[in-house]
Amino acid sequence: MRGSDPSRYLEWLYEESGTGIPACVSPDLDAALAHPRLLIEGPAGSGKTAFLQDVAHLWVAGLLDARTYTLLFPIFIRLSELAASHGSPDPLIDFLNRRNRELHWGLHPGFFREKMAASFVLLDGLDEIPGLARLIEDTAAANPHSRFVVTTRPQSPPKILAGFHVVQVEPRPRLLQSTLTCRSLS
Repeated sequence: MRGSDPSRYLEWLYEESGTGIPACVSPDLDAALAHPRLLIEGPAGSGKTAFLQDVAHLWVAGLLDARTYTLLFPIFIRLSELAASHGSPDPLIDFLNRRNRELHWGLHPGFFREKMAASFVLLDGLDEIPGLARLIEDTAAANPHSRFVVTTRPQSPPKILAGFHVVQVEPRPRLLQSTLTCRSLS
């Protein structure tokens, strides 16, 4: 089908998510990925965004190495960038379609809607647009074969997503880096 080759998008995501620095993560956070619906809560500097980027980078590398697009399809969105699509009926898909046009990924307009049914959805910064919590819950419920990982800073009152496992992370003091598991991105 015309506009269904995701290679430009995957190359873009690989470049956007890769830092070239070995990822150091808490073993607890790494193990939490076993949950298909995961909410990571922690203050600024606790590594939430870096963790999502590392997961996206490694997932895309695996897809590209395997030369298959039949595994869960990676979708990474910084929720703060959704502002222009926030009032639309389907802001996540509308945002991805807008980025598709802006960045010339060459995907057909229904591509991301189709892929959402079997995706690895990484959403960064729920605290920046807390009104999206219900949309995320509904999208996750409507796509039971997809995995969702959402990050947020602590909020008052705490924002809990229905059906999501919550992991709280703390800032990592530089001296305690040795207690973290490091994996090479190369």
